[in-house]
Amino acid sequence: MRTARLTLFVAVMAGIGVAATVPVERAAAERSSIVDQIDIPYEVFTLDNGLTTIVHTDHSAPTVFVGVWYGVGSKDEPAGKSGFAHLFEHLMFQGTANREGEYFAPFTKAGAIGINGTTNPDRTNYFATVPTGALDMALWMESDRMTYLLDAVDQAALDEQREVVKNEKRQGENQPYASMRERLLEGRYPIGHPYRHTTIGSMEDLDAASVEDVHDWFKKYYGASNVTLVLAGDIDLETAKTKVAKYFAEAPTGVPLVKQVQWVPTITENRLETMYDKVPQAVISRNWVLPPITHRDTTVMGLVYDTLAGNKNSPLRKKLVDELGWATNIAGGASGQILAGTFRLHISLKPGVAPEDVHRVVDETVAAYLADGPDRGLLENAKLATNMRAITAMEHRSIVGSVLANGQLRAGDPGHYKKELGWLNAATAAEVRSVAEEWLTRGYYELTVLPFPPLTSAEPTVDRSKIPAVGNVSDFSFPEIETRVLSNGAKLVFAKHGSLPLVNVGIEFATGRNADTDGKVGVAGAVFDLLNSGTKKYSASELATEMDEIAMRPGIRAGREASFINYTILTPHFAESLKIAAEMVQNPSFPVEELEKERNKWLVTIAGRETNPARNASDYFDRAVYDPAGPLGKIRTKEMASSISRDDLIAFHAREIAPENMTVYLVGSLELDDAEAALEKAFGKWKAKSASRLRAVGKAQDATPRVILVNQPNAVQSTIVAGLTLPGFDAEAATTLDIMNRIFGGGFEARINMNLREDKGWSYGMRSRLQSNPSGDQTLAVSGSVQTDKTTESMAEIMKEYAEFVSSRPATASELERVFENRTRSLPGSFSTGFTFLSSMSRSARFGLPLDHAESAASRIRAVTLEQVNATAKELIDPGKLTWVIVGDLAKIEAGVRALDYGAVEVWDAYGDPIR
Repeated sequence: MRTARLTLFVAVMAGIGVAATVPVERAAAERSSIVDQIDIPYEVFTLDNGLTTIVHTDHSAPTVFVGVWYGVGSKDEPAGKSGFAHLFEHLMFQGTANREGEYFAPFTKAGAIGINGTTNPDRTNYFATVPTGALDMALWMESDRMTYLLDAVDQAALDEQREVVKNEKRQGENQPYASMRERLLEGRYPIGHPYRHTTIGSMEDLDAASVEDVHDWFKKYYGASNVTLVLAGDIDLETAKTKVAKYFAEAPTGVPLVKQVQWVPTITENRLETMYDKVPQAVISRNWVLPPITHRDTTVMGLVYDTLAGNKNSPLRKKLVDELGWATNIAGGASGQILAGTFRLHISLKPGVAPEDVHRVVDETVAAYLADGPDRGLLENAKLATNMRAITAMEHRSIVGSVLANGQLRAGDPGHYKKELGWLNAATAAEVRSVAEEWLTRGYYELTVLPFPPLTSAEPTVDRSKIPAVGNVSDFSFPEIETRVLSNGAKLVFAKHGSLPLVNVGIEFATGRNADTDGKVGVAGAVFDLLNSGTKKYSASELATEMDEIAMRPGIRAGREASFINYTILTPHFAESLKIAAEMVQNPSFPVEELEKERNKWLVTIAGRETNPARNASDYFDRAVYDPAGPLGKIRTKEMASSISRDDLIAFHAREIAPENMTVYLVGSLELDDAEAALEKAFGKWKAKSASRLRAVGKAQDATPRVILVNQPNAVQSTIVAGLTLPGFDAEAATTLDIMNRIFGGGFEARINMNLREDKGWSYGMRSRLQSNPSGDQTLAVSGSVQTDKTTESMAEIMKEYAEFVSSRPATASELERVFENRTRSLPGSFSTGFTFLSSMSRSARFGLPLDHAESAASRIRAVTLEQVNATAKELIDPGKLTWVIVGDLAKIEAGVRALDYGAVEVWDAYGDPIR
């Protein structure tokens, strides 16, 4: 077991247990008799190049501990360079410009002991204990690699040590429970925290290390100003000054560094994970985050561990190990580092013990400890044991030197150990309880590792030489659709469907954004956005309460030519939901304060248009191909948003929202007569008349090749839209046109995406879209984003795809069959809910199709021929008349785009106005 420790006496604390309980008075007396004897005298001096040297003189033996602490560790590694500090530690044992061969050879010959180097998150150190007569040799060797290493570090040296480190990593990962290390770090520390990754790093990052990285690391972190040299043993201050100046004065100073000094993460709530691994027994590791090593609480938490779990007589160990026999061991403790610390309970379970039972005992025991505090006898024994370990450590020059160096590096004070001992010895039982309450009542991360059970896989019996054929796909059919007209002219479309007590409701108005008047772009959207923000009967909060009481969550939006209030409701609440919907539709109050909240959102969105115009590339395309003065050519500005008043909303509502403009779609578990009666009760008395100004999309402008450029400085991607207009919606041709688009670019496996994403790797995704309008021309456009340096190349590929589709590489039979199979076989799954039927009926009605039009989709799809697809493409697609919209960093892409000569080039601002 690992006991609590005085954090700077790391080496000697490991593995030394805490004595059994003895009388409090005796433990206190024994402790007081040795506390004053714990003293490590030292002197400090600094060279002109910034190197700090700590000297501890002890002539009792003719040896000197020589240690070099560099203030760099794995916490200083940038993203993608994990493991680099440790890899560099290995490279420091290679030759230099002045020396070949193994670093260890001169030390071995001189009779040195303890020659090594280590890396942790905070520092990298190198050390050896040498005979006094070998001191000059040791200082020459350390100063030589500090100053002249790089000339000897080449690719061969890097490759050699990289493989050594990778094998070290493999060896560590081959140990039981090794997989816990990374999970514990990721559980304790958030993304971006320097302690989140392991010191040894990942294989990928080790493979990515270059000789240039080595040189940069050395120059940045291995300068003299980032070094603490410690000499402990048979040496005096004056001799040390002379020898250190002789060997180290020429070392480069190094560069100014930015150093993090504290980052204590906050775990706001307990986070528990379970992991399976090939381990002999289950283990629970519960981890709390503590403050840095220099904080008093981290030292005191060492006493908490001893008196809670570390001592054989501590309550958690007695309960789990001795009384219940559920655990074979408990380990852990409190440890500190520069940025943060950790308190850990690591419990090894006996086979068959349920982790949840152990969780309960840990929770109960910790709660009792926080209520009562530590046993005074255990507390005094823990203090005595720590002081004993501290005084025992003074026999070891390597430990004394390490304590002084760690104090300097982590606390800026070689004598920091004295402060820690003071905190520890002064802590009363009440103070220990208080510190425990401060940190153990915070959230923790707990990882439970369970043995992976002995499982076996069956011998293969399936024929893997070919994929099984897809069987017949069942047809689907629409429920019976019935229609009625309410007394005030509103229309009802009804379909009884499903066995669950649910009703899907769609209230649709034949109006939308195309009814906005000039200069008032956004009124329609505001009206529908604010329908649920208050009525004559309810305030916004009261209306929300009414809906909450029946779980009514309407989706409300204004489309181009139709607007919607959609929701799903439990059948028993259907009638009540209609009353609320009718109140919103008939009597919205459009509160000024709610309008201002919406306006603030608009202004933020509009401001975003200026900083990120790529999000609005499709708006620029519509403005380019349709009439800029028409309903699709307007782009909202700050001035338009600021000008919209409550009176504008009231006027739009009075003009556009009326019964004869309304269709209610109902699909669900209820009867038609009941549905009609509920609608008549909710809406029947509403007699408003429509004077709608809804404008048709209309015909597009004459097609001419155009290239619209919109600048987005520093954009890492360019957004491309490349398309053309098509004649208005034609029910007879619609299926063929849809299939043509799906082959060309309307899916993952379509030509456009397979080219630019899968083949070239220039884009995350590129698709073509067919945009149909009930009242005007359609558009076919390819759109997506590509990396900036491939903008012109991507445009060329898109142009090639358009051109070849209508010439040398038309649609093929296999492409047509792929679309056939996907479309027909996916139809039943596409109509699995009542709302999908509702949406289909609504769309069919808007385009003048039978309400159950989708039911016959499979037969229409199968009726399309390859000749029809290719004939349609040749008739409608003219690559020489494409309209292009490119949004990106014009400083990088404009010249290349112009050189393509795909049409007249215009540069627009974020609102679609030409600027050159």
